[in-house]
Amino acid sequence: MKPQTTGSRWRGLTVLLCCSLGVGNAGAAAVAAGCPPPAHKAFTLETGVLLACNPSGERATSATVFDIPLSDRGSALARARLKLRHTGASDVIHFWNAQIAVGDEEYAMGIGDDLCPGSGPVIRSNLGYGKLSAGRDRVRLYAHQGSAPCTDGSLEIMAGSTLDVWIEDGTCPKPQVIYASHYRQVGFTDTYVWRTHLSPVVQLQYSSASVETLLVMSVAEGSPDRNPNQRCGEEVATLSTQLRLDEAVADETTQILPASQGMGHLVLDSEAERRIGPGDHLVELRVRADFESSQVRTGGCCGDAAIFLVRGPHRNP
Repeated sequence: MKPQTTGSRWRGLTVLLCCSLGVGNAGAAAVAAGCPPPAHKAFTLETGVLLACNPSGERATSATVFDIPLSDRGSALARARLKLRHTGASDVIHFWNAQIAVGDEEYAMGIGDDLCPGSGPVIRSNLGYGKLSAGRDRVRLYAHQGSAPCTDGSLEIMAGSTLDVWIEDGTCPKPQVIYASHYRQVGFTDTYVWRTHLSPVVQLQYSSASVETLLVMSVAEGSPDRNPNQRCGEEVATLSTQLRLDEAVADETTQILPASQGMGHLVLDSEAERRIGPGDHLVELRVRADFESSQVRTGGCCGDAAIFLVRGPHRNP
């Protein structure tokens, strides 16, 4: 299948999962019933984008890193994997923030963390969900940077960053993308305080009528009130997330909290593909901080935590 050029900075590859993969019995039955799996489209950033300082955080003054027009119609999930670095244009720690707007937006939360001078590349993810229509047919990723003082071009989203989009098939009687998030469940005021043992920040219950495959993705931002890692190159404190399906560990990660003065931030993501049987299922995103010197929060001022499920046969992109 040949790549298709979709813009001056990115290239795209369309993958129709029902046709390009070896579909198993459950997938074949779904297709025969007129309910093919979501279409998957993948885009790669070909030219790096330098970020600008944006105290307001408004989209109008942010960089548009991806701007993808799609002819597909219906609900769609987008997942960005961003390759970031501090260019060394300044000797100050800078933070980045990115959000994904999918058509008529339903979920488009900004998320981000910090980078020390000269550090990177690091890979960070975010998720966005909405409905594509004739008047709202684009998937856009907006990003900006900040610090005090702030120097334009201190951070770069590098070439090789990717954007994956899954578009639900409108003939399916059930949604093909299901999600839950801290903000959606408790609102924008309450915060969840991380513990020093793994505990669930967000849960998603799902009922399946048959054997099927789920692609499970999560993202979480953890923000300590005061960062225990104050100096670049001397970071020790870590944050962890664990993605669980029916009490079994599906994926987990532990990362060093980037250094900053004052509040800290770290974005962690997980992904797993699992085959499940009929019945009720529970997906949990559990989080843990390895220090007690400062409370780590999700929600409120401090970023979201979310779980997304994509139904149907898949191949990890």
